[in-house]
Amino acid sequence: MVNHKVATELGPWRRVSAHEHCPICDHDSWCTVAPDGSAIRCKRIESTRACPGEDGDAWLHVVSGETRSTSWPRAKRLHVMSSATRDFSSLAKLWQRDLGPTRLSAFACSLGVTPDALYALGCGWNGRGCFSFPMHDQQRRVVGIRLRDARTGRKFAVKGSREGAFLHDGREQDRLLVVEGPTDAAAALTLGFDALGRPSCTGAVRITAALSHGRDVVVIADADPPGRRGANALASTLLPTSRSVRVIEPPTPHKDLRAWLQAGATTAQAQSHIEVHAPRRLRVRLEVRR
Repeated sequence: MVNHKVATELGPWRRVSAHEHCPICDHDSWCTVAPDGSAIRCKRIESTRACPGEDGDAWLHVVSGETRSTSWPRAKRLHVMSSATRDFSSLAKLWQRDLGPTRLSAFACSLGVTPDALYALGCGWNGRGCFSFPMHDQQRRVVGIRLRDARTGRKFAVKGSREGAFLHDGREQDRLLVVEGPTDAAAALTLGFDALGRPSCTGAVRITAALSHGRDVVVIADADPPGRRGANALASTLLPTSRSVRVIEPPTPHKDLRAWLQAGATTAQAQSHIEVHAPRRLRVRLEVRR
């Protein structure tokens, strides 16, 4: 295991660039790589190890000895069509058709969710070993596609994608559960709730605010410091426009909603857990000037 402190002492971490993309998320900004190429601090793709720094929150990803390089390899990118003409909606539908019921059922079983939940989110198969999830803007237009490597679980986006929310094609309910990622959104749908998946614990704030206007919102935070900070920041943004806002975490020791579902959570248990948390209140401070 790479020691983050030791790696830091080797010298300054290199920031990714247009010439050398992050090998984890394939973006050209924000992320940094250890001087010896032994680890990456990715700002977009979560890992089991948070790695905050002077530039804010990030997640540590260790590079194995077989793939380590002082000049890190550029992540393989998917060139489907030119970014100027890319139609993400048509591409997402094509990949959804290519997924097939057998692979869909197997993927759902591995996640502990229902195939219907994944299908409602537009889950597809890109033909190159990755499951796909379309990302939407506040008008529900598909503006990008998140990919998940079926073998390694690595998450990244198709070239040219814009950040968006993971939405389903079903009926809207009064209560909306806001979670992190498409698989947690699938967990919420499996439990019978309406759901919106954020691309990260800090992403899609404006989209979430637009789609939760006037509704009862439950923000389900991942049980880690970045998840809690992101959920609380989002709640503050939603309070002025939502009917009510709650912030909850799955019961200990579950990290997220899907882990709780895999451990046997039922709809009734989830509903009860939500209700014991009081809605947050919008506080307005008035200053009297004399």
